[in-house]
Amino acid sequence: MAVNSRSEAAQNWVTLASGMLGQGNTAPIKMPIEPVAIPPEIQQRLADIPVDDSLGATHGAYEIYRITGFDFVADKHWKTTVYRKAKIIGPQGVERYRSLSVTFNSLFERVYVNRLAVYDETGALAAEGNPNDYYVVDNADGEMATGEQTLHIPAPMIKPGYTLEYELTRELLVGLDSFGFERVVLAASLPTQVAAVFVVGDVDKLAFTSTGPEAREGASGPLRYWGVSNPPLFAYESGQPAIEGFSPIVHLSDAGRTWQELGAKYCEKIADRLQPDAAATERAVQLTAGLATREEKIAAIARFVQKEINYQALEFGVRGQMPNAPSRTLQTAYGDCKDHSLLAKQILDAVGIPAQLALVHSANLTDRQLPSQDQFDHMILSVAGPAGGDEGRVFLDCTSKHHHPGFVIFSDAETAINEALLLDPANSRLVGIPCRQADWVELRCSREVTIACDQPELQAADAVVREQVCFSPVAAGGMRAGLSATEPREHKSVITEMLRDQEKIRLTALSIENLEEPALPLVLNLEYRVESVFHKIDGDGGKFVGRLPAVWESWLANDDDSAELVTPFQRQGATLRSTARVVLPPGYVASRAFKPQRSPEQNRFVAWTLDGDPAAHSRNLTIQSFPGVFPATDYALSCREMKQLTDFLQKPITIEPAAR
Repeated sequence: MAVNSRSEAAQNWVTLASGMLGQGNTAPIKMPIEPVAIPPEIQQRLADIPVDDSLGATHGAYEIYRITGFDFVADKHWKTTVYRKAKIIGPQGVERYRSLSVTFNSLFERVYVNRLAVYDETGALAAEGNPNDYYVVDNADGEMATGEQTLHIPAPMIKPGYTLEYELTRELLVGLDSFGFERVVLAASLPTQVAAVFVVGDVDKLAFTSTGPEAREGASGPLRYWGVSNPPLFAYESGQPAIEGFSPIVHLSDAGRTWQELGAKYCEKIADRLQPDAAATERAVQLTAGLATREEKIAAIARFVQKEINYQALEFGVRGQMPNAPSRTLQTAYGDCKDHSLLAKQILDAVGIPAQLALVHSANLTDRQLPSQDQFDHMILSVAGPAGGDEGRVFLDCTSKHHHPGFVIFSDAETAINEALLLDPANSRLVGIPCRQADWVELRCSREVTIACDQPELQAADAVVREQVCFSPVAAGGMRAGLSATEPREHKSVITEMLRDQEKIRLTALSIENLEEPALPLVLNLEYRVESVFHKIDGDGGKFVGRLPAVWESWLANDDDSAELVTPFQRQGATLRSTARVVLPPGYVASRAFKPQRSPEQNRFVAWTLDGDPAAHSRNLTIQSFPGVFPATDYALSCREMKQLTDFLQKPITIEPAAR
């Protein structure tokens, strides 16, 4: 292999031998790749880093440095090397570093571990990584078809007090005429003393942006580099907003591109697929027969593609950019995001409703300063507004089978507007995606609660509940997906399990409306019993004390108050409106349970209003959680307000015999 690293015969022998050893196909990881050398400007900084073991006290380890280098020479080579040096302090660090892993795509790149060395407390070499112990496994967990594999790298002699040094290089085998788009996050999940990224080679052919440090130039030779000391900690956390808003990130891409050029080039590549398709035109006539309005036609077409075409994911990239013809998608009844979007576009075009294919990223914000198709990983459809322009433009994602197709892709907040690249031969451009609105997420609940003292000899009373819960289409997505993934006979178990942290309910009846209609509200009709929710007060004239069940209100207020966030968090905003009528045992009253109440005026995250009618034994409750992006330090206050709401919902009431 060292003689001819691209020899197909040699690669086949390595693949066969590795398979016999149970290591997977290790051919792509055994061919040496020269690392991208750290330039002197950065080497000097690394030599000056002081030892500070206190940084690893909480996490069991810390990184002395994490460096990423790129070397790009057009039409010759593209490679990147990652350098890491970590100090192990305790058992957590041993667990973290005893095995390293890296994901790569063997279809168009290869990787090589240039160096893995472990040093003891004195700085003497204790052990080195053994390439014969490295192994590769396919990434086959998700639904998307990719060539991704994971290289696992056991690290020997990892102990507290030891230091690990690690170098790994990745080399592209195709697409060497352009750099593409790279996103380097300088924040780290562990305390890190220095994080940096640099690029050498055809630097003048590249463009850069940074949300953190400014770019610096090398003293000699083509070089750009960015570095930070003690970068902020980063962890993937629930409710996290776009990372660009709070972490130092460097973007690198090809210079001199325009969005119009990129979009027009893509349209030219798929030009034959954009021609009118007879099968799509015929289906358009069928789907819109008898429909009068534009909105009705858009809804019918979107629902058809969403419901009748099965989603088979294919990674969007250099090997997955060509959609199937709509006629083929209709024939096979399956396709990826490109096939879904193109079919919907052709049908809409056939009925005179202009629509454009659009590229988005499913997680990251678009960097509008660096035009690059590699910023995107997903295709959706954009429908022009009623006047044919951007005003009133909507975006449809028909690959999401259980969500409203018009509300799958959205911007997180006014401060983080995401953008889609509209593909138009003459006018490709970035267009802002509407923000998610607070009123999109709404629950309406109507319940009748009967306090059942049907066994007088017992010291407790149950609550028997008949309830209807209505989820707005956006709020229903997750619930709809969970229920659709199970057999109807299991639906009661799904709901019971979901609510078990709020109430120990015994669900006796359940019916579901609109489960297969994502554009409509999801309606649950439930009957359940909450046992021993009221208890008799000994020696107090037959009084019972307890609380009224409020399972969906408690579900909305459920927060993990044990979590300690290190990054900002985001609230999407939601509204719950519930009405409850209480049926008391004959001869009993509970007038104080229906007194009006309000949340504290200073609440920033959630507010509620309770209005009651003592005569009708009913009360109306409105809960509003407020949208926004907040610093991690505010999470404890958010949890306190949610706990405040929970305490209010669980506030005991007393029912007692009426005065005679």
